[in-house]
Amino acid sequence: MDTLRQLFEDDARRGPNDSDPMFAGVDGTRIQSFKKRLSTLLEEADLLFDRSGNRRSAYGFRHFYIKRQLLANVDVFTVAINTRTSMERIQKFYVPEVTPEHRSASLNARWES
Repeated sequence: MDTLRQLFEDDARRGPNDSDPMFAGVDGTRIQSFKKRLSTLLEEADLLFDRSGNRRSAYGFRHFYIKRQLLANVDVFTVAINTRTSMERIQKFYVPEVTPEHRSASLNARWES
């Protein structure tokens, strides 16, 4: 059985119906606004603002994911395919943030003669 179905059954104590919303709150009602729900979650976790005072948003998770993949030496082509964007866009907006210092381990490769 897949994990999402099992989680639903554990929580609802029944199997899903075709009329059940794809995305629902803990009360089972359809989520109308992810922005509001995310803001509430971040506020309750005292994470609504970053260290610089900028308000966090759902887009920040995408930015974080792409940057972390690049820092983990995942190639730009693979990240672009996975995030359904262009290599050019990633190179323009994310690669400048990944400095040689971030990639120093991969820059110190041993060369064979």
